[in-house]
Amino acid sequence: MISGNPFIDIIYIDDAIVALGRLAEQAEVPDRVEIGTGKSTRVIDLANAIVEMCMGASDILENDGELLGVNRCADTTFLNGPLQFWPSEDHEEKLQATLEYYRSHSSKLLI
Repeated sequence: MISGNPFIDIIYIDDAIVALGRLAEQAEVPDRVEIGTGKSTRVIDLANAIVEMCMGASDILENDGELLGVNRCADTTFLNGPLQFWPSEDHEEKLQATLEYYRSHSSKLLI
């Protein structure tokens, strides 16, 4: 059983790499830059999407949203401003690519 109703900011690795590359090209950056989408995604919605894509039958239980106190989004002011960077928010496309990667590399994975 998976339990989770908190909100988190999901950014996929390819988008994070682009953001880090753009940061590296900047002459001046703030001491702290948060990399994310700036949008909240419910963990339960992400879990349901994964189960559906895998054609699974897992039971996903919701809680009151206080799991580990996680309810946070990145401050994307610098990313969206000076960097002109907006990461993908298409979870379905990114999850599908992740699933395809794991399926094609399953024999090489250590679990």
